[in-house]
Amino acid sequence: MSLPENITVLIVSAGPAGLTAALSLAYHKCHDLVIVDATIEGQNTSRAYSIDFATVEALGSIDAADSLLSQAIKAKSIRIASRSLKPNLIL
Repeated sequence: MSLPENITVLIVSAGPAGLTAALSLAYHKCHDLVIVDATIEGQNTSRAYSIDFATVEALGSIDAADSLLSQAIKAKSIRIASRSLKPNLIL
């Protein structure tokens, strides 16, 4: 892949943070941006296990939260395994 000679913004990562940054920039009329990611095409499944509330607020500020949340899979609980917590702690 070759990049354009002049780029105003280069976003490294097409994960949740990179795509949120791109959405925000596009909302604010910055369209001269490129997103690069090391993930091989076809292996780009979602890396978003959950969405932090601050991210939801940021997406809400650009009118993108409602559409995203309407498509989200809402979990009733999560199971966390950690060496410092009791195994199989359910929140």
